[in-house]
Amino acid sequence: MNKHFFIDLDDTLVECSYLYSLATFKLGVYLYELLGNKIPYVEHLNLVKTRKKIDLKLFEQMGINRKRFPTSLVLTYRKICENAKIKVSKKIEKDIWQIGEIPFDMNYYKKKGLIKGVIPTLEFLLNQQDSLHIVTFGDVEVQQDKIKVLELKKYFGDNITVESKKDKALYNHLTQKLNKKNCFMIGNSLRGDITPSLEAGLNAIYIPSIGSVWSYEDGSEKPNLDFFEFKKFSDIKRNYDLLI
Repeated sequence: MNKHFFIDLDDTLVECSYLYSLATFKLGVYLYELLGNKIPYVEHLNLVKTRKKIDLKLFEQMGINRKRFPTSLVLTYRKICENAKIKVSKKIEKDIWQIGEIPFDMNYYKKKGLIKGVIPTLEFLLNQQDSLHIVTFGDVEVQQDKIKVLELKKYFGDNITVESKKDKALYNHLTQKLNKKNCFMIGNSLRGDITPSLEAGLNAIYIPSIGSVWSYEDGSEKPNLDFFEFKKFSDIKRNYDLLI
């Protein structure tokens, strides 16, 4: 066993941000159809920025919780109603809540599968006698459901960690019995994957996500420490000999 790879789940192994963007887009379409000649109130608020701002505030209160995202959509609707002087409808709120459930549709993940190039890369790493460990940040039930429908235990076994926070202490804990020179954290988040793992003494491989960036990541800067940066997950296999 040569190297130990700790790998993020969302937008590293499986596309995820797309569904949040899709839900926000569907909310916009729904509200435009609903408001008719009051559409300017949606444009004035800038729906996307308003939802992000609300979501960040909810994150401080609720943390990682699957109810947070649909709640942010409902509160965005209420904000628009307040500005447009429209009475809030409980029925409409229920419809909007259902839109907010889109990112948790396990049928999508099952149908879509893992990001292209992930499976052959994981198989390659296992053939090198390297160890693989998922380290994911999110609602425990949601993340475990994704892992199940994507059949990831085939590659990771029971080496799966689901946390509500990724920080230096977590990476120190995960690698306390390992030689950190042989440990690599792979992920798309500077704040959650790259910076804290580097601070804990691990190596890091940054793979920026193609889709939108979660509000939590806004303003994140690259750390002043050396790390690898690849365009896609399959680049790990292509550059394996550089990982020393």
